Amino acid sequence: MSDHSRVNFYKAREDRAWNAPKPVLPVTIVTGFLGSGKTTLLKHVVNMKANLKIAVAINDYAGHADTDLLEEVSNDSVIKLNGGCMCCSLVDDLKTKVYDVHSNDLINGKVQYLVLETSGVTDPNRIIKLLEENFGKMYYIRLDSVVTVIDSDSMFARFEEQAELGVAMMSQIVSADVLLLNKTDLIDEKDLSTVEAKLLSLAPHASIHKSTYAKIPLPYLLDIENVTADINVMSHEASSINYLVSTGGKTHRKEKNVTQSSTHTHGDHSHSSSQNHLQADNFSNVVFNSSSPMSLSAFQDVLCSLPSNIVRAKGSIFFEDSRSTSYLFHLSGRHRYEIIEHDSQKSSPHIHLVFIGEGLQADQILPKLESAVSETQPPLPDSFAESLQQVVTFLEASDYFSLLPPSPESTSSTPSNVVEFKLDGSKLYNLTETKAKELYGVDLNAMTLQFVQFVNSSPGRVLISYAVSKENMAYLKYSPPSSSDISFRQHREKIFAENADKVNEAFFGVICGCKRMW
Repeated sequence: MSDHSRVNFYKAREDRAWNAPKPVLPVTIVTGFLGSGKTTLLKHVVNMKANLKIAVAINDYAGHADTDLLEEVSNDSVIKLNGGCMCCSLVDDLKTKVYDVHSNDLINGKVQYLVLETSGVTDPNRIIKLLEENFGKMYYIRLDSVVTVIDSDSMFARFEEQAELGVAMMSQIVSADVLLLNKTDLIDEKDLSTVEAKLLSLAPHASIHKSTYAKIPLPYLLDIENVTADINVMSHEASSINYLVSTGGKTHRKEKNVTQSSTHTHGDHSHSSSQNHLQADNFSNVVFNSSSPMSLSAFQDVLCSLPSNIVRAKGSIFFEDSRSTSYLFHLSGRHRYEIIEHDSQKSSPHIHLVFIGEGLQADQILPKLESAVSETQPPLPDSFAESLQQVVTFLEASDYFSLLPPSPESTSSTPSNVVEFKLDGSKLYNLTETKAKELYGVDLNAMTLQFVQFVNSSPGRVLISYAVSKENMAYLKYSPPSSSDISFRQHREKIFAENADKVNEAFFGVICGCKRMW
């Protein structure tokens, strides 16, 4: 080879190296209305990502509760976009952060995929347009799918009441490539079919899947290929699944009529995604912080008197009867609650609650919260003792429950306003708790937590807390509102009894085939 040929050979190799095509960053948008289960879905994606290197960008419109929680379960990159709407005030910040993920993390092999979670009040159309620009900072970005998470039960209520869906919610639906009907355990099959049919009439191009707690195989959401045999593996346990990121995309993303996703109608009027959707939907938020615990009874009072325009609440809370235990609290849908013990390693227990509503004003909620913290709570009325005794009498008369003495952690004032008890369904089947566990594998702690979930997710503003003793026994805590009428008491007792019967039948009747003693 001549010197001239050798120079040309090496120059050609150098040109190919310098001009090699840059890798493309695949992106999936996860959107959905307030409380639909978007962050739960992201946690599922993070837990089930297997070999994938996923970066997560999360937009928490009213604070940082979701981003902090996700950071605790993810070893991958978590990008925070807090204190505003991703499609409005934070759109330039989003563009820069997406570009940085591509320029730094993707090219350096730290990230293979980016998942963007919008806030529940976001109109995703502007984000979609941003990611599909195909020039400038977005040249090497590929939008793979728009996944819209739906609270099936709440959506059915809106359809049944013929309530206006609002600008953000409608845009989230019509923009979807994938509609994930979540919380299907809260709705019967007939009503779920109604929801499915109406959603598909709004977004006929979308594929639709059903889930509880947002558990769904990842290839149904992300543009990835499963190189293992079983696509339907959804367990949170470690598995041998391996994924490959699709090189071409277009598995989920479909070509849609642009006018369909940018303009939509409500009866005799229409909305354009270019208008300020926050103003159109009239969303606002109120944040409450405290380093002092709340009284469980006072918090029950707050929940019973929440204004109807609140559509979402979330955050961390702790109570005076167990000051070292922090809980994550959620309100969503038809004022259903969720309360989960949260072992945060970052700080001591504190209260950080965010309330989001339509036209919500601070004076509608803050005075009630401020009066509920233990240091400022007024003395309980005389009627409270009667309300508490009614709870005790009901629990003592029931075959489902057993009262417990106050926990060692309780303060001297606790026995007067909190009832501690446990499920004791084993006596219905002539089994001790020990035999139920040893002979039939009945997990009483799991049964107790299932009961908490069922009660708190029932419409009716009844909240049960729980704790786990040093002996690893889960038990229940309840404090009635400071004043309640007979209809609330009957409603509470019905919820307790129906859900205790449900979990007893599930854990004892199904698992061990036992028959009741009556």
